Amino acid sequence: MKVHLLYSDRDFDWAAGPPVAHADLTQDLELNTLLDAMAAGDKFLREVSAKVLLASLDDPEEIRYRQQVLTDCLAQPDVIRDLYAVAAGALEDRRHLWLGGYGGSYQNASSNLSGAVSQLDAYVARLRQLRQITDDHAGKFTSDGLRALFATVQHELDDEYFHEISDHLRQLRFRAGVLISAELGRDNSGTGFVLRAPAGPRRRWTERLGIGPRTVYSFTIPPRDDAGAQILSDLNNRGINLVANAAAQSADHIGSYFTMLKAELAFYVGCLNLAGRLAAKGVPVTVPDPVKPSSGTFSCADLRDACLELQSPAPAVGTTSRAAGSRWSSSPAPTPEASPPSCAASAWPS
Repeated sequence: MKVHLLYSDRDFDWAAGPPVAHADLTQDLELNTLLDAMAAGDKFLREVSAKVLLASLDDPEEIRYRQQVLTDCLAQPDVIRDLYAVAAGALEDRRHLWLGGYGGSYQNASSNLSGAVSQLDAYVARLRQLRQITDDHAGKFTSDGLRALFATVQHELDDEYFHEISDHLRQLRFRAGVLISAELGRDNSGTGFVLRAPAGPRRRWTERLGIGPRTVYSFTIPPRDDAGAQILSDLNNRGINLVANAAAQSADHIGSYFTMLKAELAFYVGCLNLAGRLAAKGVPVTVPDPVKPSSGTFSCADLRDACLELQSPAPAVGTTSRAAGSRWSSSPAPTPEASPPSCAASAWPS
Protein backbone atom coordinates (compact mmCIF):
# COMPACT_ATOMS: atom_id res chain seq x y z
CA MET A 1 0.00 0.00 0.00
CA LYS A 2 1.11 3.54 -0.76
CA VAL A 3 0.52 6.72 1.23
CA HIS A 4 1.16 9.45 -1.37
CA LEU A 5 -0.05 12.43 0.68
CA LEU A 6 2.85 14.69 -0.35
CA TYR A 7 3.05 13.66 -4.01
CA SER A 8 0.37 12.10 -6.18
CA ASP A 9 2.64 9.55 -7.83
CA ARG A 10 5.55 8.87 -5.49
CA ASP A 11 6.74 8.72 -1.92
CA PHE A 12 8.71 11.54 -0.37
CA ASP A 13 12.45 10.91 -0.43
CA TRP A 14 13.31 11.06 3.26
CA ALA A 15 16.90 9.98 2.59
CA ALA A 16 17.66 13.02 0.42
CA GLY A 17 19.97 15.60 1.93
CA PRO A 18 19.07 19.28 2.43
CA PRO A 19 19.49 21.69 -0.49
CA VAL A 20 22.60 23.80 -0.99
CA ALA A 21 22.80 26.81 1.36
CA HIS A 22 19.91 25.51 3.44
CA ALA A 23 21.42 27.01 6.58
CA ASP A 24 21.45 30.50 5.04
CA LEU A 25 17.90 30.06 3.79
CA THR A 26 16.74 28.93 7.23
CA GLN A 27 18.36 31.95 8.83
CA ASP A 28 17.15 34.49 6.23
CA LEU A 29 13.52 33.36 6.46
CA GLU A 30 13.57 32.74 10.23
CA LEU A 31 12.38 29.22 9.52
CA ASN A 32 13.36 28.02 12.98
CA THR A 33 10.50 30.09 14.37
CA LEU A 34 8.10 28.49 11.91
CA LEU A 35 9.43 25.00 12.58
CA ASP A 36 9.13 25.44 16.33
CA ALA A 37 5.48 26.40 15.90
CA MET A 38 4.84 23.39 13.68
CA ALA A 39 6.62 21.00 16.04
CA ALA A 40 4.92 22.16 19.26
CA GLY A 41 7.78 20.56 21.18
CA ASP A 42 7.81 17.31 19.18
CA LYS A 43 11.27 16.57 17.75
CA PHE A 44 9.96 14.23 15.07
CA LEU A 45 7.41 16.76 13.79
CA ARG A 46 10.18 19.34 13.57
CA GLU A 47 12.51 17.08 11.61
CA VAL A 48 9.79 16.09 9.15
CA SER A 49 8.57 19.66 8.69
CA ALA A 50 12.11 20.88 8.01
CA LYS A 51 12.72 18.20 5.37
CA VAL A 52 9.46 18.91 3.56
CA LEU A 53 9.78 22.70 3.68
CA LEU A 54 13.36 22.71 2.42
CA ALA A 55 12.45 20.34 -0.43
CA SER A 56 10.33 23.12 -1.92
CA LEU A 57 8.00 22.68 -4.89
CA ASP A 58 7.85 24.74 -8.09
CA ASP A 59 5.24 22.79 -10.05
CA PRO A 60 1.79 24.41 -9.57
CA GLU A 61 0.00 21.05 -9.91
CA GLU A 62 2.15 19.44 -7.20
CA ILE A 63 1.51 22.46 -4.98
CA ARG A 64 -2.24 22.26 -5.58
CA TYR A 65 -2.25 18.53 -4.80
CA ARG A 66 -0.62 19.19 -1.43
CA GLN A 67 -2.82 22.21 -0.74
CA GLN A 68 -5.97 20.17 -1.33
CA VAL A 69 -4.79 17.60 1.22
CA LEU A 70 -4.02 20.44 3.62
CA THR A 71 -7.49 21.95 3.12
CA ASP A 72 -9.01 18.60 4.09
CA CYS A 73 -6.75 18.44 7.14
CA LEU A 74 -7.79 21.90 8.26
CA ALA A 75 -11.45 20.92 7.87
CA GLN A 76 -11.07 17.61 9.78
CA PRO A 77 -8.14 18.09 12.20
CA ASP A 78 -9.32 15.50 14.73
CA VAL A 79 -9.48 12.74 12.11
CA ILE A 80 -5.98 13.58 10.87
CA ARG A 81 -4.60 13.51 14.39
CA ASP A 82 -6.34 10.16 14.99
CA LEU A 83 -4.72 8.73 11.85
CA TYR A 84 -1.35 10.01 13.00
CA ALA A 85 -1.86 8.49 16.45
CA VAL A 86 -2.58 5.07 14.89
CA ALA A 87 0.60 5.16 12.79
CA ALA A 88 2.70 6.43 15.69
CA GLY A 89 1.17 3.82 18.00
CA ALA A 90 2.03 1.01 15.60
CA LEU A 91 5.69 2.04 15.57
CA GLU A 92 5.68 2.43 19.33
CA ASP A 93 4.28 -1.12 19.65
CA ARG A 94 7.20 -2.34 17.55
CA ARG A 95 9.67 -0.51 19.75
CA HIS A 96 8.23 -2.11 22.88
CA LEU A 97 8.46 -5.56 21.30
CA TRP A 98 12.10 -4.96 20.42
CA LEU A 99 12.86 -3.80 23.95
CA GLY A 100 11.05 -6.88 25.23
CA GLY A 101 13.35 -9.22 23.35
CA TYR A 102 12.18 -9.38 19.73
CA GLY A 103 14.56 -7.79 17.26
CA GLY A 104 17.81 -8.93 18.79
CA SER A 105 20.28 -11.39 17.32
CA TYR A 106 18.54 -14.76 17.47
CA GLN A 107 20.16 -18.10 16.78
CA ASN A 108 17.04 -20.06 15.90
CA ALA A 109 14.04 -19.70 13.64
CA SER A 110 11.56 -20.42 16.45
CA SER A 111 12.44 -17.20 18.26
CA ASN A 112 12.31 -15.21 15.02
CA LEU A 113 8.92 -16.67 14.16
CA SER A 114 7.53 -16.01 17.63
CA GLY A 115 8.70 -12.40 17.49
CA ALA A 116 7.35 -11.86 13.98
CA VAL A 117 3.95 -13.28 14.93
CA SER A 118 3.80 -11.02 18.00
CA GLN A 119 4.65 -8.02 15.86
CA LEU A 120 2.07 -8.95 13.23
CA ASP A 121 -0.54 -9.33 15.98
CA ALA A 122 0.17 -5.77 17.13
CA TYR A 123 0.13 -4.44 13.57
CA VAL A 124 -3.18 -6.11 12.77
CA ALA A 125 -4.78 -4.39 15.76
CA ARG A 126 -3.55 -1.03 14.42
CA LEU A 127 -4.73 -1.86 10.89
CA ARG A 128 -8.19 -2.53 12.30
CA GLN A 129 -8.13 0.94 13.89
CA LEU A 130 -7.07 2.44 10.55
CA ARG A 131 -9.92 0.64 8.80
CA GLN A 132 -12.43 1.83 11.43
CA ILE A 133 -11.38 5.48 11.01
CA THR A 134 -11.69 5.05 7.25
CA ASP A 135 -15.18 3.56 7.50
CA ASP A 136 -16.31 6.33 9.84
CA HIS A 137 -14.85 9.39 8.09
CA ALA A 138 -13.78 8.69 4.49
CA GLY A 139 -16.84 10.46 3.08
CA LYS A 140 -15.85 13.75 4.71
CA PHE A 141 -12.75 14.22 2.53
CA THR A 142 -12.53 15.61 -1.01
CA SER A 143 -8.81 15.85 -1.84
CA ASP A 144 -7.33 13.36 -4.27
CA GLY A 145 -4.60 12.42 -1.79
CA LEU A 146 -6.79 11.50 1.16
CA ARG A 147 -9.53 9.95 -0.95
CA ALA A 148 -6.93 7.68 -2.57
CA LEU A 149 -5.53 6.78 0.86
CA PHE A 150 -8.95 5.82 2.23
CA ALA A 151 -9.91 3.94 -0.94
CA THR A 152 -6.72 1.88 -0.67
CA VAL A 153 -7.40 1.07 2.98
CA GLN A 154 -10.96 -0.04 2.23
CA HIS A 155 -9.85 -2.15 -0.73
CA GLU A 156 -6.75 -3.76 0.77
CA LEU A 157 -7.92 -4.08 4.38
CA ASP A 158 -11.31 -5.63 3.78
CA ASP A 159 -13.00 -8.20 6.02
CA GLU A 160 -11.54 -11.08 3.99
CA TYR A 161 -8.02 -9.78 4.61
CA PHE A 162 -8.48 -9.66 8.37
CA HIS A 163 -10.08 -13.12 8.41
CA GLU A 164 -7.22 -14.59 6.38
CA ILE A 165 -4.39 -12.99 8.32
CA SER A 166 -5.99 -13.95 11.65
CA ASP A 167 -6.20 -17.55 10.45
CA HIS A 168 -2.55 -17.52 9.36
CA LEU A 169 -1.41 -16.09 12.69
CA ARG A 170 -3.40 -18.71 14.56
CA GLN A 171 -1.69 -21.49 12.60
CA LEU A 172 1.75 -19.93 13.05
CA ARG A 173 1.46 -20.29 16.82
CA PHE A 174 1.61 -24.10 16.33
CA ARG A 175 -0.35 -24.83 19.49
CA ALA A 176 -0.95 -28.39 18.29
CA GLY A 177 2.71 -28.92 17.45
CA VAL A 178 4.77 -28.58 14.28
CA LEU A 179 4.31 -31.03 11.41
CA ILE A 180 7.47 -31.35 9.30
CA SER A 181 8.33 -33.87 6.61
CA ALA A 182 11.90 -34.83 5.71
CA GLU A 183 13.89 -37.34 3.72
CA LEU A 184 17.07 -39.28 4.40
CA GLY A 185 20.15 -38.35 2.43
CA ARG A 186 22.77 -40.76 1.16
CA ASP A 187 24.56 -40.56 4.51
CA ASN A 188 21.28 -40.97 6.45
CA SER A 189 21.25 -37.31 7.42
CA GLY A 190 18.00 -35.38 7.22
CA THR A 191 17.27 -33.42 4.05
CA GLY A 192 14.33 -31.82 2.28
CA PHE A 193 12.66 -30.40 5.39
CA VAL A 194 9.17 -29.10 4.57
CA LEU A 195 6.67 -27.54 6.96
CA ARG A 196 3.26 -29.15 6.47
CA ALA A 197 -0.26 -28.02 7.19
CA PRO A 198 -1.85 -29.49 10.35
CA ALA A 199 -2.71 -33.16 9.93
CA GLY A 200 -6.39 -32.70 10.72
CA PRO A 201 -8.34 -33.95 13.76
CA ARG A 202 -6.30 -34.80 16.83
CA ARG A 203 -5.82 -38.42 17.83
CA ARG A 204 -8.44 -40.09 19.97
CA TRP A 205 -7.82 -40.10 23.72
CA THR A 206 -7.61 -43.90 23.74
CA GLU A 207 -4.81 -43.74 21.20
CA ARG A 208 -2.98 -41.04 23.17
CA LEU A 209 -3.15 -43.27 26.26
CA GLY A 210 -1.80 -46.23 24.28
CA ILE A 211 -4.88 -48.45 24.69
CA GLY A 212 -6.32 -48.07 21.20
CA PRO A 213 -5.16 -48.91 17.68
CA ARG A 214 -2.32 -46.66 16.46
CA THR A 215 -2.66 -44.34 13.47
CA VAL A 216 0.80 -42.75 13.96
CA TYR A 217 4.03 -43.80 15.61
CA SER A 218 5.95 -41.51 17.95
CA PHE A 219 8.65 -41.41 20.58
CA THR A 220 9.30 -39.16 23.56
CA ILE A 221 12.64 -37.63 24.46
CA PRO A 222 13.53 -38.21 28.13
CA PRO A 223 13.51 -35.03 30.24
CA ARG A 224 17.27 -35.13 30.87
CA ASP A 225 18.31 -35.91 27.29
CA ASP A 226 19.80 -32.49 26.51
CA ALA A 227 21.46 -33.69 23.33
CA GLY A 228 18.21 -35.16 22.03
CA ALA A 229 16.33 -31.99 22.88
CA GLN A 230 18.92 -29.90 21.00
CA ILE A 231 18.67 -32.15 17.94
CA LEU A 232 14.87 -31.89 18.00
CA SER A 233 15.13 -28.11 18.28
CA ASP A 234 17.49 -28.00 15.30
CA LEU A 235 15.08 -30.09 13.23
CA ASN A 236 12.21 -27.80 14.22
CA ASN A 237 14.20 -24.69 13.25
CA ARG A 238 15.11 -26.13 9.86
CA GLY A 239 11.47 -26.92 9.18
CA ILE A 240 10.07 -23.49 10.07
CA ASN A 241 12.95 -21.37 8.80
CA LEU A 242 11.24 -20.35 5.56
CA VAL A 243 7.95 -19.47 7.18
CA ALA A 244 9.79 -17.52 9.91
CA ASN A 245 11.52 -15.46 7.22
CA ALA A 246 8.23 -14.91 5.39
CA ALA A 247 6.51 -13.75 8.59
CA ALA A 248 9.39 -11.37 9.36
CA GLN A 249 9.21 -9.92 5.84
CA SER A 250 5.46 -9.41 6.19
CA ALA A 251 5.99 -7.59 9.49
CA ASP A 252 8.66 -5.41 7.88
CA HIS A 253 6.33 -4.58 4.99
CA ILE A 254 3.51 -3.45 7.27
CA GLY A 255 6.01 -1.59 9.45
CA SER A 256 7.31 0.29 6.39
CA TYR A 257 3.77 1.37 5.55
CA PHE A 258 3.17 2.74 9.05
CA THR A 259 6.56 4.47 8.96
CA MET A 260 5.67 6.28 5.74
CA LEU A 261 2.13 7.05 6.93
CA LYS A 262 3.42 8.59 10.14
CA ALA A 263 6.07 10.65 8.36
CA GLU A 264 3.77 12.09 5.71
CA LEU A 265 0.97 12.79 8.18
CA ALA A 266 3.51 14.43 10.49
CA PHE A 267 3.92 17.31 8.04
CA TYR A 268 0.18 17.97 8.03
CA VAL A 269 -0.02 17.67 11.81
CA GLY A 270 2.71 20.32 11.89
CA CYS A 271 0.57 22.51 9.64
CA LEU A 272 -2.36 22.03 12.02
CA ASN A 273 -0.16 23.11 14.92
CA LEU A 274 0.91 26.19 12.97
CA ALA A 275 -2.67 27.03 12.05
CA GLY A 276 -3.63 26.77 15.70
CA ARG A 277 -0.87 29.17 16.74
CA LEU A 278 -1.85 31.71 14.08
CA ALA A 279 -5.56 31.40 14.87
CA ALA A 280 -4.85 32.03 18.54
CA LYS A 281 -3.44 35.43 17.53
CA GLY A 282 -6.27 36.15 15.11
CA VAL A 283 -3.96 36.05 12.10
CA PRO A 284 -5.81 35.51 8.79
CA VAL A 285 -4.58 32.63 6.64
CA THR A 286 -5.27 31.54 3.09
CA VAL A 287 -4.52 28.74 0.65
CA PRO A 288 -3.08 30.61 -2.35
CA ASP A 289 -3.45 29.88 -6.02
CA PRO A 290 0.00 28.94 -7.38
CA VAL A 291 1.16 29.92 -10.89
CA LYS A 292 4.25 28.98 -12.86
CA PRO A 293 7.34 31.02 -11.92
CA SER A 294 7.84 31.93 -15.57
CA SER A 295 4.49 33.75 -15.69
CA GLY A 296 5.88 36.73 -13.79
CA THR A 297 2.61 37.02 -11.86
CA PHE A 298 2.37 37.81 -8.18
CA SER A 299 -0.48 39.36 -6.25
CA CYS A 300 -1.60 39.38 -2.66
CA ALA A 301 -3.68 41.31 -0.17
CA ASP A 302 -2.75 41.69 3.49
CA LEU A 303 0.19 39.30 3.12
CA ARG A 304 2.02 38.98 6.44
CA ASP A 305 5.27 37.46 7.61
CA ALA A 306 4.18 34.38 9.55
CA CYS A 307 7.40 34.20 11.55
CA LEU A 308 7.09 37.86 12.52
CA GLU A 309 3.52 37.22 13.65
CA LEU A 310 4.74 34.29 15.78
CA GLN A 311 7.51 36.34 17.37
CA SER A 312 5.77 39.65 17.92
CA PRO A 313 3.10 40.27 20.54
CA ALA A 314 1.58 42.94 18.30
CA PRO A 315 -0.08 42.25 14.92
CA ALA A 316 2.21 42.55 11.90
CA VAL A 317 1.40 44.99 9.11
CA GLY A 318 0.21 43.28 5.94
CA THR A 319 1.27 44.05 2.38
CA THR A 320 -0.79 44.27 -0.79
CA SER A 321 0.97 43.60 -4.10
CA ARG A 322 -0.06 43.47 -7.74
CA ALA A 323 2.38 42.45 -10.45
CA ALA A 324 1.96 40.93 -13.91
CA GLY A 325 4.80 40.38 -16.35
CA SER A 326 7.16 42.68 -14.46
CA ARG A 327 8.97 43.07 -11.16
CA TRP A 328 6.38 43.34 -8.42
CA SER A 329 5.86 46.33 -6.17
CA SER A 330 4.08 46.56 -2.86
CA SER A 331 2.27 48.94 -0.57
CA PRO A 332 0.85 48.71 2.96
CA ALA A 333 -2.35 46.71 3.04
CA PRO A 334 -5.73 47.99 4.22
CA THR A 335 -6.95 46.74 7.56
CA PRO A 336 -7.87 43.02 7.65
CA GLU A 337 -11.54 43.91 8.19
CA ALA A 338 -11.62 45.93 4.95
CA SER A 339 -9.72 43.40 2.84
CA PRO A 340 -9.75 39.66 3.50
CA PRO A 341 -6.45 37.90 2.87
CA SER A 342 -5.78 36.56 -0.59
CA CYS A 343 -2.66 35.56 -2.42
CA ALA A 344 -1.37 34.11 -5.71
CA ALA A 345 1.81 32.77 -4.14
CA SER A 346 2.29 30.11 -1.51
CA ALA A 347 1.34 31.39 1.94
CA TRP A 348 1.27 27.83 3.35
CA PRO A 349 4.25 25.53 3.64
CA SER A 350 4.56 23.45 0.49
